[in-house]
Amino acid sequence: MDCQEIKKYLYPFIDGELDRKRSLKVQAHLDSCPLCSLEFESEKKIESVINEKILRDKAPLALRERVIEQIELAEARSSLRSSGQFCLAGLLCFITLTEAIL
Repeated sequence: MDCQEIKKYLYPFIDGELDRKRSLKVQAHLDSCPLCSLEFESEKKIESVINEKILRDKAPLALRERVIEQIELAEARSSLRSSGQFCLAGLLCFITLTEAIL
């Protein structure tokens, strides 16, 4: 793997998105290339700072509660819709069977 190819795989490598074989190739190149290794370390530091900042900043409690409430309402609507469709299908089967018997 050369330096140009590493640029394509650097971010997926940092994020742990590469398969084992490709990860090993990227790691081997980073171990042997000081320039790519320096770029890798720099990007890792940037990612670390971003992740650290993201973890500290949480949404206000009121906002989190509203989001959870909206998710629960959406799930309840979906559940009702599904059970309503099930009931309608059962009713249609009942009517069809009743008509067949009569």
